[in-house]
Amino acid sequence: MNPTQPEAENSELSALREENRRLRERLASQSREIVRLQAVTTVDPVTGIANRQHFDAELNRQIAAYDRLGREFSLAVIDLDRFKSINDNWGHVTGDRVLRTFASLLKQELRATDLCARIGGDEFAVIVAGVKEDGAREIILRCDEFIKVQLSKAFPQFSPGWSTGCAEMKAGMTADELLAAADEAMFASKRARASAN
Repeated sequence: MNPTQPEAENSELSALREENRRLRERLASQSREIVRLQAVTTVDPVTGIANRQHFDAELNRQIAAYDRLGREFSLAVIDLDRFKSINDNWGHVTGDRVLRTFASLLKQELRATDLCARIGGDEFAVIVAGVKEDGAREIILRCDEFIKVQLSKAFPQFSPGWSTGCAEMKAGMTADELLAAADEAMFASKRARASAN
């Protein structure tokens, strides 16, 4: 046996261990980057909740589960009333605080199985899992009551309001049709609120 052979094997083994360590570090770094990029592409930067892209993908997944398995769900659309006047009178920083606070309170009050997303400037949507329209309305109403109290504490200088509409997934509906049905219910709620004032 060559006396330098164990040294060469140890040296080679050490080099392999070092290369393995570097590769593991690189893999961990790339994994962290993937998680960061996924968050960037699925989370709304202002509110910290799901963005429109994530919402659309999840809505299509829910529809596929409904079509395959009959798994019920409903959709709620929420539009902040007179939000433009908040931005105009109090500034965009305050407007963003209202959006962030509203989104945080909504997410806090929803069930873990529900997804809330910001789908437009001052418009939010909630995929309410496992319930028909009446159940979704009940869940959203419970959230409304909590959010009203908390928002009036956070923003006593004005009282942000919102209108909500719910629609239940039915056989043959597309994502656009379900969203349009929830939107129509929200606009009816907005008109009713406006005529009551």
